[in-house]
Amino acid sequence: MQLQYVHRFSFYKLPLGINGNVHNRSCLHNCLRSRHRNRRGLPGFGVEWNEQISGDYGGQCMKDYFTAIDEMAKESYVDKDRLGCVGASFGGFSVYWLAGHHDKRFKAFIAHDGIFNMEMQYLETEEKWFANWDMGGAYWEKQNPIAQRTFANSPHLFVEKWDTPILCIHGEKDFRILADQAM
Repeated sequence: MQLQYVHRFSFYKLPLGINGNVHNRSCLHNCLRSRHRNRRGLPGFGVEWNEQISGDYGGQCMKDYFTAIDEMAKESYVDKDRLGCVGASFGGFSVYWLAGHHDKRFKAFIAHDGIFNMEMQYLETEEKWFANWDMGGAYWEKQNPIAQRTFANSPHLFVEKWDTPILCIHGEKDFRILADQAM
């Protein structure tokens, strides 16, 4: 199986080589191929690239993931019928979002500590300064186009389009994303 690794929250660069991340270790241990992509919202290509995720959760960073998996699927050694997607934190949000938009690209998903309902996440997090900055504001700010775009991309709004199995992993040790986000 080939996995697309959708990286955790913004501002953390993907490592060169192998780190202690459980997804990396699992992929190597089981002889799986994985693709890690420095999508919008990750450092390495300047501040503008890094900040493009804020207020645009379902936008360009998701297009980056689709580009990555589509390019990976062109490789002769890739079985296009066995593509999966795994991610934690923002990557978990990405898994839930991609499940509603992937057009049958993936055959399996794994979401770890991901945001499923952005409105609930906004209410539950103790990091309001970050939620206000990154999500653009509160979901009840109807005249705020950035906040409205963010919350319109909440994965729970696209469940009717889910057609692929998702393994949801969550616990009480993620202090930013509470366990009820695991559905």
